[in-house]
Amino acid sequence: MRIHSDKFYFFASLTLLLALCTTAAAQTVGEGELIAQHSGKCLTVTGGKGTRVQQADCDGSRRQQWRFDPTETKGVYYIVAKLNELVLDVAGEGQANGAPIILWEWHGRANQRWGVKVIRRGVYAFTAAHSGRCLDIEGISQSDGARAHQWDYLGGANQQWELRQAAAPKPPTGTGHSGGTIVFDSNRPDPPQQLVIHQNGGYVARFFVTYQVKGRGFKCASGSLAVGQKLVCEIPRDAENIRVIGQYSTVFAWKELFSQQLSIIDCLETTGTVFSPQVRAVSCN
Repeated sequence: MRIHSDKFYFFASLTLLLALCTTAAAQTVGEGELIAQHSGKCLTVTGGKGTRVQQADCDGSRRQQWRFDPTETKGVYYIVAKLNELVLDVAGEGQANGAPIILWEWHGRANQRWGVKVIRRGVYAFTAAHSGRCLDIEGISQSDGARAHQWDYLGGANQQWELRQAAAPKPPTGTGHSGGTIVFDSNRPDPPQQLVIHQNGGYVARFFVTYQVKGRGFKCASGSLAVGQKLVCEIPRDAENIRVIGQYSTVFAWKELFSQQLSIIDCLETTGTVFSPQVRAVSCN
């Protein structure tokens, strides 16, 4: 911040390097039903922001469909309810066993980030990044309405979840589940590319990356970044309509810093001040 003639000029040494580079291993983003292995019931949305999630008989409805959006960390995901686009969140960033699992708006902190532990093909345990504790059904209950919380991983079937493609909604005389198993595959032949955004400005900034794969939208976002921090997003090689938006904080509000449509092979550098941002193509090497 510099002062000249009683006016404030916000100068930033902003250098954002948007580097799309190939990584050695891929992540597959899955979506479908999450089926508790001890009960055969599905993780279910019961309401909006702040409501707890629970298990219920699988019915193929959107309230039981979940999407895994990648974070900047390999193998760590946001688990998004397709019904309302809210994410699985450990309430209050609780560290203790028994902290409730709720739905909340995305903010990107560690209590909304879930690591994936492979139990066997198509079956996983999900670990909250802030606490190291797992998505668990209370009391190993078999009942509809049993709620989810976090607990130390003990290897129980109430901590193990099958990710399956959602079956069509059942008719009144439903005949059971007919979806197919989804596998998080780390050995796909076509690895993703990496979008790296370095935040070197003298202010707090945040970045949003959106793209489409086969007509379906995905997002990757940073939360608030101070100087010297960065966002890393893995972008599938068949992604289209990739857009990056940068914003900076004025204390009272967020303002747009830049908005850029990318080609999958582009590398960009943004420099200048918040009043005059400039974008140019640079070598990816």
